[in-house]
Amino acid sequence: MIKFIVTHRKNSLFFKTEKGAEVGDIIQSLIATCEQSGTNPIEYLAWIQENKAKAISQPESFLPWMLPN
Repeated sequence: MIKFIVTHRKNSLFFKTEKGAEVGDIIQSLIATCEQSGTNPIEYLAWIQENKAKAISQPESFLPWMLPN
């Protein structure tokens, strides 16, 4: 897990804008959380996009470990 964080920190030096770096940090955090909970990050991010309106109104129902099978 530490290696993942260090690699991201090195890569973040090459973001063009501060906003881009912020988005990269959020995505990195989501992927790391998915991996720790045993959830496929690609399936999780697709699930969030498919249920965007519900995820915005009820974020606690869309945590990585709640992904339906």
